Amino acid sequence: MQLTINNYRCFPDPRRVRIDLRPGFTAFLGTNNAGKSSLLRFFYEFQGLFGTIQDESALTHALKTSHPFPWNSQGLRHPDDLFCNHNDGGIVIEVLASISPKLGLRLTIPRAQNMFSAAFIEGEKAHRYDPNSPVRVNNRQLFRDDTTTVDFTPIFEGFTDSCAMKVTLLAA
Repeated sequence: MQLTINNYRCFPDPRRVRIDLRPGFTAFLGTNNAGKSSLLRFFYEFQGLFGTIQDESALTHALKTSHPFPWNSQGLRHPDDLFCNHNDGGIVIEVLASISPKLGLRLTIPRAQNMFSAAFIEGEKAHRYDPNSPVRVNNRQLFRDDTTTVDFTPIFEGFTDSCAMKVTLLAA
């Protein structure tokens, strides 16, 4: 799976961060002030969001409109601290289960709103909920034409179960 984070803390557009998450050990390597600690904070601060979208009704609601954003406030002075201070854009998180073809989920958190919205990513397009669409979500899986297209279970479990995600911070 590939995770892309844009406009979170020190990752402004277009200097977004892209991480390939695979089973086993994940390490962040980089020079001082490269954003390693911010990435660790991301996984902590967004546990609530990834826990929320495991709930099919919450994800469906976010695909139709906006849903309350459950941020982890411990150690956070204000929700605005989550956003990059180099621009006024919102945070955009993309979770791709497949790179070719590009299939996944885009989560958008607008600045100054305690809400998030979701869209399915298919190719270069992001689709919001459409009752006539062949794309639907059920039990952490994205379906297209009644065949499983994307299974988000591993990524959701990785975010919500801190024991399942082994992260080591290494300074270069």
